Amino acid sequence: MSDDAEQQAEEIEVLKSIYEGDENFKQVDSKTYQYKYIDDIFYNQSLLPSVKENILSIVNAEADQWVGCAMTYTIFEGLKEKVKEILEAQTEEAVVARV
Repeated sequence: MSDDAEQQAEEIEVLKSIYEGDENFKQVDSKTYQYKYIDDIFYNQSLLPSVKENILSIVNAEADQWVGCAMTYTIFEGLKEKVKEILEAQTEEAVVARV
């Protein structure tokens, strides 16, 4: 097993350990994990483009700092800390106006 594969396997074990029993954490497939922050609004199809861009900006900035390291937990937690700030522009009025 390569060093990268070993590090990924270790990160997966750590994630599963940390989020064990957390219904918001989900393994979608062998390489895809998701964390659901807010039950009623945090779905890609309902997010405004500006909100999606803000999320990507935050994720990319965080990921750039951790290239070569395990970072999934860091990204999940970084977004968790900023979810209210991120979703300030995701008002019901803005969604209705977009539709």
